[in-house]
Amino acid sequence: MVRQTNPGSAAYCAWSQQNGPNKALIFSSIFISFKGVIDGVGAGCRSLIGVDGTHLKGNYGGILKDCNRGDDWCIMSDRQKGIDPALTELWPEVKRSATSPFTFKKAMNRIKKANHLALVWLSKLGDQERWTKHKYDPKICSDENTSNFVESSNATLGVDRCRPILTLLEGIRRVCMTRIASRRQKCQDWNNADPCPNIVKRIRKLMHDSRTCKAYQSRKGEYEIMEGKSMLPVSLNNKNCICGVWQTTGIPCRHAIRAILAAGYDPHRYVSTWYSGRAYKQAYAHHINTIPDHEHWP
Repeated sequence: MVRQTNPGSAAYCAWSQQNGPNKALIFSSIFISFKGVIDGVGAGCRSLIGVDGTHLKGNYGGILKDCNRGDDWCIMSDRQKGIDPALTELWPEVKRSATSPFTFKKAMNRIKKANHLALVWLSKLGDQERWTKHKYDPKICSDENTSNFVESSNATLGVDRCRPILTLLEGIRRVCMTRIASRRQKCQDWNNADPCPNIVKRIRKLMHDSRTCKAYQSRKGEYEIMEGKSMLPVSLNNKNCICGVWQTTGIPCRHAIRAILAAGYDPHRYVSTWYSGRAYKQAYAHHINTIPDHEHWP
């Protein structure tokens, strides 16, 4: 029914055969990805995937694996319950997680003083681009290094986690369908070139926080920003700050904001296009078609 009502969607169901004379088929697993979500991800979402497991509360137990994204990928997971071993086996080359090299080195020195064995454990995790933020691919434009943004789905599911599989899946489908529709409607009047409203609020707060900084110009587009006793180079030409936040997130940090304002420019111009109204509209431009009640299925 998913493929019939939403052409182009992926839906696969797996069964195992029970031992015994009847050889009954027992439900094993199901995977669903709606065409409207696939198209939205490809058009307007960054290459960041969060993977988390939701333990179901019904009589049959089980785990719902939720994947939010959103061809250079970065995957966030809690490295538990088999998720990380599975990713290592099936997708070994992908970056797992990903703040500047200087602050990273300071943090490692503090860890070494506390317990040198912790550094041994970290070294066994693989390349630094799998677990340190300063090694993030800057094209992804995200400062996330936790799975919190997918764990929020647990609260969204609510009581559906205790219900049978078809009821659970219908609840998830309906939540996704209405969320996409409501967000598509919300952004209709947004200017394509402007940052989204939440980013505008974030920039406003950063402008307020930047009041404690002082800008000293070196040449056009190049500044030193004094914050307390610290002096941080900022380049508007290369869109980076030594603190690493601007490169990682795609949003100017407070030091960069102070340099931008000193140069007489609009901070919104220096926000990554991933946060634009156009990208948001592309992410929610598609939809999930309705599916009739199971009594109307063949």
